[in-house]
Amino acid sequence: MGNRRLIHILLCLLLIFCLILSENCKRKAKVTGEIEEKTEIIVPDFNCDSAYTYVAKQVDFGPRVPGTQSHKLCGDWLVSMLDKYADTVYVQPFKARIYTGEVKEGRNIFAQFNPDIQKRILLCAHWDSRPYADYDPDPKNHNLPIPGANDGASGVGVLLELARIIHKQNISIGIDIAFWDLEDWGEPQNVNNYGGEYWCLGSQYWCKNKVPMFYNANYGILLDMVGATDATFYFESISYQYASSILKKTWDIASKLGYSKYFIPDYSNPITDDHLYLNTIAQIPTINIVHQDKTSPTGFFPYWHTMEDDIDKIDKNTLKVVGNVLTYLIYNEKIMRAVIQRVSKASVKVGNQIIASISQGLLILIGFEELETKEDFKWLTNKIINLRIFNDTKGLMNLSVSDIDGDILVVSQFTLHAWTKKGNRPSFARAAPFQVSENYYKQFIEILQNVFHKPIACGVFGAYMQVELINDGPVTIIIDTKNKNF
Repeated sequence: MGNRRLIHILLCLLLIFCLILSENCKRKAKVTGEIEEKTEIIVPDFNCDSAYTYVAKQVDFGPRVPGTQSHKLCGDWLVSMLDKYADTVYVQPFKARIYTGEVKEGRNIFAQFNPDIQKRILLCAHWDSRPYADYDPDPKNHNLPIPGANDGASGVGVLLELARIIHKQNISIGIDIAFWDLEDWGEPQNVNNYGGEYWCLGSQYWCKNKVPMFYNANYGILLDMVGATDATFYFESISYQYASSILKKTWDIASKLGYSKYFIPDYSNPITDDHLYLNTIAQIPTINIVHQDKTSPTGFFPYWHTMEDDIDKIDKNTLKVVGNVLTYLIYNEKIMRAVIQRVSKASVKVGNQIIASISQGLLILIGFEELETKEDFKWLTNKIINLRIFNDTKGLMNLSVSDIDGDILVVSQFTLHAWTKKGNRPSFARAAPFQVSENYYKQFIEILQNVFHKPIACGVFGAYMQVELINDGPVTIIIDTKNKNF
């Protein structure tokens, strides 16, 4: 009898426990349900046949050497295509002095998609072709212009296809496509260096005379020679020096898509190319996706600067690989966003219990998307710690949270990434999944704690929380990792 009674009691306790567990699960589902409903961003298909057609069209004009009829006709066609696809197109005519002292005329072509959006990515390639086949095995060809199917036309072809895609399926960020002119008129190999920078004259000019005026981008990607069979793209040294996080993110995407055969995470020699001036003059962190061959005596693909750089050397598979990587990248571009409030005091409740509280300091609401980088975490934490938003003795905002020996309270909030463009019910599809966000949250706290001298107070990730605060000022600052110039 006693045993039966004990069993009855245990069964009742088990039933009560199950009911409590069920209620907690429902509660958690209510809190995190929007995240669990997250759907994968639909990435449009990159049509390599279309890209190939764009490459072939350029080659059909003949060598695009500035000053020739072929160059003029091809430039007019490029402008007409971008007029068809983009929101705004700028044509920048310019003059530049080549290595001989002769002045040449060129024109840069610059197209914008979503021009009113601040977060921007610059995609670019050069559209002119080399006037000298100075690396052709036959010396008789050294003064002839190359067809430039891979060196020039391939990058432009990929970007024209991207322009068509963006026109068809809108994107949430700003995209700019630039075609640089007079890139390939550096001195031939048999001519002594004239001591000037005669390569990449179009991009140099634009960097010093931006169109549109005051233009800036979060980062840039240059395409150069992206159409040959079995192309290999390495961590080019200038790209790594100025934009290592963008380089790694792009190669990580390639690996995720199964393209590690093409995008090889190994270091290679620096190249004087358009990205050099975008990094050093325009100060736009820019990487170069460029075919480098470590077995070739030139360091480039076998037909570089030869008469053999013709349309038969273009492989649709390579165009597809590069196009897919870029399409995935721009349609999945992510942000880590923080709302920072200067507070007299703040606290967080879970249930009826205060689980964290601070006095004077910062309340930080933090939300994540996918593909955040360690550099993003470091940049954001350093920005928060050094943000001078506390008053000095003169009443001016001149002191950081460290200067006043203040406190920091961090609360996770995925709703910072609400998407409200369509309908009245916000979508949270761009927020990172629950487990990814939790991992990012822990990384953020750890990195922030490493640079802050006091223990950091935290909410409970994924819990239903009530936040109470007195905003002192009020002062509220919004920072995100992909609008670092905001």
